[in-house]
Amino acid sequence: MESIPDAVLGPRLDRIGSTDPALVNAWKAIHGCVSESTPHRLVRAVYFEPNQLKIEMDKMLLEEKDRIRVLYHSWGTKPIMEGNEVKGVIFESKEGRQAIFAKVVIDATGDGDIFRQTGTPFDTVADFDTRSRTTSLVWRIGGINWDLFTEWKKANPRANSALNKGIRKIAGFGSILIASSRNDVCWVNNWHPDMDCSKIADLTQTEIKTRDTMRDVVEYLREACPAAFRNAYLYDIAPQLGARCSYRLQGEYIMTVKDFAFAPRFDDVIAWHSTVCMINDCAPIEIPYRAILPRDVENLLCPGRHLSADEIAIDWLTLIPQCVGTGQAAGVAAAVAVMDGTGVRNVNIKKVQDILVEQDVPLPRNEKTDPSYTECCEEHEYGLYTDLAEKARAQGDALNSKKFYDEHILQWYKENFSGK
Repeated sequence: MESIPDAVLGPRLDRIGSTDPALVNAWKAIHGCVSESTPHRLVRAVYFEPNQLKIEMDKMLLEEKDRIRVLYHSWGTKPIMEGNEVKGVIFESKEGRQAIFAKVVIDATGDGDIFRQTGTPFDTVADFDTRSRTTSLVWRIGGINWDLFTEWKKANPRANSALNKGIRKIAGFGSILIASSRNDVCWVNNWHPDMDCSKIADLTQTEIKTRDTMRDVVEYLREACPAAFRNAYLYDIAPQLGARCSYRLQGEYIMTVKDFAFAPRFDDVIAWHSTVCMINDCAPIEIPYRAILPRDVENLLCPGRHLSADEIAIDWLTLIPQCVGTGQAAGVAAAVAVMDGTGVRNVNIKKVQDILVEQDVPLPRNEKTDPSYTECCEEHEYGLYTDLAEKARAQGDALNSKKFYDEHILQWYKENFSGK
């Protein structure tokens, strides 16, 4: 996609980890591309133009058209069970109900729509303030000049602070402007607090309330920063709202705060991505295969934002990289299990890892992985030098995710995301 104009934005792969002041200064204006810690360094954060990405993903499907069958506009609603084995899924569509049988089923619904009906244990969303208890309907503003806005922010820090507060006040919930791959378009991300992503009423309210504020926000930006937003207009609205968490798998391994504070190494690592965790300065952590493997149920894998994590750790594991990474790993594991005639529970994990690396997925300690990835993380000490990481490690086995969150992270969350 890098050959398509304005389709991709982000630091080049060979510059990730750089502390070069010129590069850091150039990327500071792009949310997530520079680490919060000092010395500041470039972070792998890539922005894609969504419509171009849709086209590219369709092309990927078309490359396999003789081997796969794509069924858009159909919804998996119920697993087909035989004892504790998943044998397929019931689908509903305009054509009516149909059953699709499979040797392996992957529940990537994000809400456990399939695994919740199999008998495997799962958890619901936390009942206290977390990022997971927020919803979002992302939208975009066109007709802007992001470069001018960046310069205006540098020259007018107080006015910029007032502008951010103004957006939040008008919307009635946390909202921020984020750069896109185009200079004339920006994102508006938002966080509706106290929402349960499994409740239809909350999802409905998120859509209606967000759309109801868009015209007012655009008009406010025109007045507050005319240099960059004089010609601003509503560009588009996401076709689907962002549900950050509803149900969570209780898998063979449950990820916790310890995984961010201690950076354990897993023999069955399948994904290795940066996070949004303050504890380890957003450094990559390893996600084990067992975190997408349900208990007590066979022939089923559960990647994505409903993977196995406690009510705190899930907050930092539901972003696009983790969803893509665990989803790709689930697909490879399913294919290997079918080809080798094994179940997903005893699949050859080394073969799965080797195939992932061949597909350009960097996995630590794999001889085929570009060593520069590991070198960068080792130089960064996997984020374990932070005060929060040291405080967490000091508690050892007594570390409690909820208590640690309440004592060290909750206030920051309220100030930045809750809208309260």
